[in-house]
Amino acid sequence: MGSCVSLVRETLLPPEMVVVPLDAATAQLFDVNGGLLPITGTVTLTVRVGTYSTPVTCGVVRGMSVPLLLGTDYTDVHVPNICGPKGDIQLLNG
Repeated sequence: MGSCVSLVRETLLPPEMVVVPLDAATAQLFDVNGGLLPITGTVTLTVRVGTYSTPVTCGVVRGMSVPLLLGTDYTDVHVPNICGPKGDIQLLNG
């Protein structure tokens, strides 16, 4: 179970990073409790795991409880390249 889209906590971003505002046509997303997810816009970040590096577009969320969620939009494409046939990845602090 996880997020369909990748999300980043707004306070994780440096002040100079430009957040692209959402347009009116963008679908509203809901959190696991059924509440409206307050996505303020999008940013493109570089995600690096070991020597593998790739851009990922993230929705920017105020007050998200975790710093970053890599959604299934990222993991479906990139986890096979990162972990190979094992199909398992574990990211640790440090």
